Amino acid sequence: TPSLDALQWGDFTNGRTVSFAGRTWRVKNTGVYGPGPNSFSSATDAVWVDANGRLHLTIKKVGATWYSTEVALDTPLGYGDYLFTTRGDLDTFDPTTVLGLFVWEYGPCYDPAYLWWNPYNEIDVEFSRWGVPSGPNAQFVAQPYDYAGNRNQFTMSFSTGEVTTHAFRWRPDRVEYRSWRGGPNAELPANTVRSWTYTGPHIP
Repeated sequence: TPSLDALQWGDFTNGRTVSFAGRTWRVKNTGVYGPGPNSFSSATDAVWVDANGRLHLTIKKVGATWYSTEVALDTPLGYGDYLFTTRGDLDTFDPTTVLGLFVWEYGPCYDPAYLWWNPYNEIDVEFSRWGVPSGPNAQFVAQPYDYAGNRNQFTMSFSTGEVTTHAFRWRPDRVEYRSWRGGPNAELPANTVRSWTYTGPHIP
């Protein structure tokens, strides 16, 4: 019988990891995996950490195929503050591109009695226009996204090379989402672009 570890890491069996932000991250396999349909790449020129300690995730065309990339923290952290600092103009993505910053529970871990009730225990900060060029380019989400009150969409502009930080504070009774201009220590009212507190029924 496969172990729970083997079951939940089926998309990350290549053995490749990167060290980033003081933690170890598994690199998703090369091949077709969810979410999707997407082809993913684990190549060293697709996912890497540079000499300044910055993680690079790419979308790259190889031959006739576009490859996405993903990394996952190898140790669950539970409740607390999750901060993601980005550099660049995220508002210039192709309308079909999605940058997802999230927590997600592997299928073997969740209770099958709750298959209809956000079984993945997923909360996200996402940058995408979801294929609509004129649509908002950012959202805070508690899955399922189409349940009334579970999504807060907005438009955020960026300057070239701008550093911004996007966060959620995950608590048992709420999720506090925030986006601000600057690094992780620059969370001030003057720098805040968007904040939203979710208190609905789908808190992980």
